[in-house]
Amino acid sequence: MAYTFQELTTAITPTSLYRGEMVYDITRSRVVFPPTQPSTDGLTWEFYANDWHSVSTATTPPNQGDYGACYDAANNVTATYYHLLDGNDTRQTWTYDGADWTLIWSEQAYPVDNVVNQPKVSSPEMVYVDTMGVVLLVGTDDTSIDFQTWTWDGTTWTELSPATSPPGEIEFSMAYDSVRDRVVLVTRKSSGVGADTWEWDGTDWTKILSSSPVQFGGTSMAFDATIAKCVLVIPDLLAASNPVYTYAGSAWASEGSSGPGGTWHQIAYFPPYAGVVLFGGYDSSAHPGEGDPRTWVAETRTIINFVPQIYRRL
Repeated sequence: MAYTFQELTTAITPTSLYRGEMVYDITRSRVVFPPTQPSTDGLTWEFYANDWHSVSTATTPPNQGDYGACYDAANNVTATYYHLLDGNDTRQTWTYDGADWTLIWSEQAYPVDNVVNQPKVSSPEMVYVDTMGVVLLVGTDDTSIDFQTWTWDGTTWTELSPATSPPGEIEFSMAYDSVRDRVVLVTRKSSGVGADTWEWDGTDWTKILSSSPVQFGGTSMAFDATIAKCVLVIPDLLAASNPVYTYAGSAWASEGSSGPGGTWHQIAYFPPYAGVVLFGGYDSSAHPGEGDPRTWVAETRTIINFVPQIYRRL
């Protein structure tokens, strides 16, 4: 059966629509969506009980620039890394505990580079690696244009020095395959045509495939633990749907076209639906030249009226 999406009607729609990241908070059983474009209200959004819910926090991260995000299960927080387009090339790390955001560190890289012993990368992508017990961050160093691999333990960023690394690029998609214990990375070829698939085994990067689905700005990927496959959604501007591919460690399989069309979607695995949730995007045929407010879920999954438990942190 092909991996297809169906639209889910929700009573509420986030004001943030595209160029963001969604993560699943396993402690509170909900998807967390940090502020992003085109929103200016600073709201954080959460998805549970078949609808979106806004969270107004005392402190809020910026809604500009590139950011990577994942759920840090060791510290029970959503962790984010920001590269701000603020004229000062500022880099920041934030965490969210379900009640408020906390700025962990912030340094400017211009005109004086104060980013020391911290990541200074563009196009950041983040995942939590269960067996390592840390967050893994990848991106391209702004100065050397080299690919960098970092870990975050909730307190300190540490740069790793693997024997092999993918080439520095500006476009990545990454997900953690918890069944095979591999981080899967899809990156555009240096020639700009086609894409490569790499895997991280906890120590080193290995190129698995030199022929992968086309990768360019706006691709979204998440690991669906129910079927033990990565789900990759390829942008298609002004289209009514998107090419969808799945990967279980050997080759990418085409699932046809499904979903909203357009680019810059947010995607996350949502265990209560036993599949991924796909939200938002930009420049679909239904919403040309603007953000797309629709929510989509994997069509083969069972949608249940799931109300999450709230756990008290001890």
